[in-house]
Amino acid sequence: MSKALELTFQLTAHGEQLEVRATAAGGESRAEGPMPSTAQFDLLVADPTLMTPSQLVPIGQTLYQSLMRGDVVKLASSVLEEGRRDKKPVHFELRFDADQTMLAQYPWEMIADDMGRFLVRDGLVDVTRYITYPQPPPTLDAAIRNLPLLRIVSQPVTLPALAVLAE
Repeated sequence: MSKALELTFQLTAHGEQLEVRATAAGGESRAEGPMPSTAQFDLLVADPTLMTPSQLVPIGQTLYQSLMRGDVVKLASSVLEEGRRDKKPVHFELRFDADQTMLAQYPWEMIADDMGRFLVRDGLVDVTRYITYPQPPPTLDAAIRNLPLLRIVSQPVTLPALAVLAE
């Protein structure tokens, strides 16, 4: 993926405020505003399949507005416009420090712009989450290298089968 179509968000909660630091090929920006209300997300926990699009859009827009504020809007708009022009999704990497994992629990994949488009569902954005830890991850213990692993591969009937190597 082109670095031009990548946007990294570092999200940090300070009490009731959310700090957003965004980095892209075009520069960096920072903004702060209120945390998204968790009351909306309580509806999702009950049974999200019972929710209508008219109920889901405001949740997605709340998440979008939490990310897109202040100078972050300008930076993100230019990256999103380039993605639209190139007909390629923009990669949103959401980074959370280890003490901010509660922010990683928000349904960020539901982000919806001001026009009500779900950016991930509509193929405009790909989202990944990354929790930063102060130490590197542990290395694989050589003693377990040759132990058998259970591998489960999903095969939805509406999609073509994945090419998976069985070892």
